[in-house]
Amino acid sequence: MTATALIRRGLQLVAIATAAMAVWLVWVVLVVLPTRDPGHVQVWAIVALVSAALVVVSLMATRGGGPMVLALLALLSIASVAFGLLVTVSFLTTVASGDPEGYLIVIGFVLTVHGTLGLAWAGIAALRSLSSPRTTPHPP
Repeated sequence: MTATALIRRGLQLVAIATAAMAVWLVWVVLVVLPTRDPGHVQVWAIVALVSAALVVVSLMATRGGGPMVLALLALLSIASVAFGLLVTVSFLTTVASGDPEGYLIVIGFVLTVHGTLGLAWAGIAALRSLSSPRTTPHPP
């Protein structure tokens, strides 16, 4: 299996994990947070929505999405890595203070891995499109 195939397969697999995480976050937003922590409903709803968008765009990109899909994948992947690392650092800070929230490390890990693989795939696909011959007809 080539490196490109491994990245594609990894992106598809992490998309499944991200989809499961997004579904779980929707449940948390609808059932848990309104009574326990209403101040964070909007934040986690946005994370769930953007995660779902990342899943859809990732799957589209691995099935031959065009330049707009790749650009959106790169943008969402950058956001995913940034938020994933932020959440991971937040988890490590709460561990040091003695009040850890274990779900943060899972969210941070999934988003960081997904974003990293998404950036790798977007880069590979962009390089391929630059090196392939143009198929547009020349004007007469």
